Amino acid sequence: MTEQPADAPRNPMADHVINKIGLHAPDPDGPCGNRLHLHVSPMVLEDDGHVDFGVLGVFCDMASSQAVDMGPFLHADISINRIARPTGERLFATATALRSGKRTTIVHLEILDDAGVRVAESTQQIVTMKPSPEMAAAMHDGDREAWRKRFMSAFDGECRLDGRLHDIIGIEREPGGTTCRMSLSGASRNGFGGLHGGVAFDLVTEAAVGAAGESSQPGGALLRYLAPATVGPFRAVPTAHARDDGSTFAMVEVIDEGQDDLRCIVAEVHLTTPTHPTKA
Repeated sequence: MTEQPADAPRNPMADHVINKIGLHAPDPDGPCGNRLHLHVSPMVLEDDGHVDFGVLGVFCDMASSQAVDMGPFLHADISINRIARPTGERLFATATALRSGKRTTIVHLEILDDAGVRVAESTQQIVTMKPSPEMAAAMHDGDREAWRKRFMSAFDGECRLDGRLHDIIGIEREPGGTTCRMSLSGASRNGFGGLHGGVAFDLVTEAAVGAAGESSQPGGALLRYLAPATVGPFRAVPTAHARDDGSTFAMVEVIDEGQDDLRCIVAEVHLTTPTHPTKA
């Protein structure tokens, strides 16, 4: 990991899980090529071998920036559909801008591993924003290229998770219930000071699984970000509906209790019962 100058402002996302999941922004002449990717390790996989939905959310959130040079941005919505379990050692995202406006861009991502397995796909609506005061300071008052190099230098491909992502970000389920809660922390806060959109995938899918049944697994989720989730704790309230094909559809509302119960995220989650045995 590259050392920062002593006078460099502290990266407001220095403690975020984005720096711990194994992202790699390699040197062009290195053995991994020159594209941002994720190194697959046991800690980022679910028991059934799929990539953890929260890890996938953080990766897709980050990888969307490869489509266009937008500067600081927030998401209006993100959809992610898991397709297959990775068999390779690295995940790569091909990002394509489907539409680029003055402030809003629609991006599509194809997530494949280095063995050619299509692991997931994602479509995202991105809105360019002014940086927060903390982010602006870290960017040296507008020196975006210097800030970006410092920011990307933390992505060295090493997984530093010391547990499952949902435990690290502090998700807790109500005893005997399905509602989940988590507080805002350095591990889950984005550069604007609110709940990171990718991390939120772990919160909503954890709540959806609790409502659909512990044997279910989320295959796809769409998150619509209605308002900045800036205070916390956050309450994820799921409502599950059994479908006639045996799968489950769940709606999840994320409420910011510190903002007078402001509804900040509405999610749609599709769940199925695994057809493959989980790992022992």
